[in-house]
Amino acid sequence: MPHNLFPMCDACQGKKLEKTGDEDAPKFFIHPYFDRFTSPRVVKLAIDPPYDTPTFTIGPSEDLLEHERTLVAVHLRELAIEVRFTHFFREEYIRLLRLMQDARDGGQNCAALLALFRGHANSISPNSWQHIFYDSVLNNPDLVDYLATADLPELL
Repeated sequence: MPHNLFPMCDACQGKKLEKTGDEDAPKFFIHPYFDRFTSPRVVKLAIDPPYDTPTFTIGPSEDLLEHERTLVAVHLRELAIEVRFTHFFREEYIRLLRLMQDARDGGQNCAALLALFRGHANSISPNSWQHIFYDSVLNNPDLVDYLATADLPELL
């Protein structure tokens, strides 16, 4: 199989073009059908305070072996994933703030709803952007506490 035949969405294919690797990283991209990883989740999202205007950082999962983390990091870098997906995570976060305010107004348990959202997203894939987002929220106790108890920002 030629090294540049990696199935990707159109946007990623446009970023990849003919790139395959270089001296430092002989392979730039993950092949979804042939590459196997020690962890089902390959990407981690960090959501950092302040939680009214958080920052989002995407990187390889710490559960991967070193050579796997290196490949995932190169893949993320070469496709400019963090730059391209920051908008998505911001939109998801604004939606989440609205959902959590509605849940609190209705007397619902925020953490239970977050687990439900994560479970639904996991049914698509543990590497879907929605699952990565909700898993990151639930694995951040300070953020869960913020969503459940803090004065959330007013949103349009």
